[in-house]
Amino acid sequence: MLGDLWAGTYTDNVRVQSYETLVESPQTQIRELLAFCSLPFDEACLSFQDAARAIRTPSALQVRQPLRQTSTRAGRYGALLDPLRLALQQAKDTGLP
Repeated sequence: MLGDLWAGTYTDNVRVQSYETLVESPQTQIRELLAFCSLPFDEACLSFQDAARAIRTPSALQVRQPLRQTSTRAGRYGALLDPLRLALQQAKDTGLP
């Protein structure tokens, strides 16, 4: 999608992160993300939901939740999503954002 286009064009500045991959291996993905940003790894990144800082955004409740496999629901729908997957792949293949 558009993020993939930017990541391919601006390889040093844009990274596309798959939430599913992040949930599957959070420590590895968080380390890679921090390295991409030239930031050191901190164990606190693995328990971000426990940070005591104030959050003043509409997503404040989500920020306080740990990563969960239940947030990756697309797999539950199996073949029902195949037409959408095909359309998205075709759009990607033809260079549409």
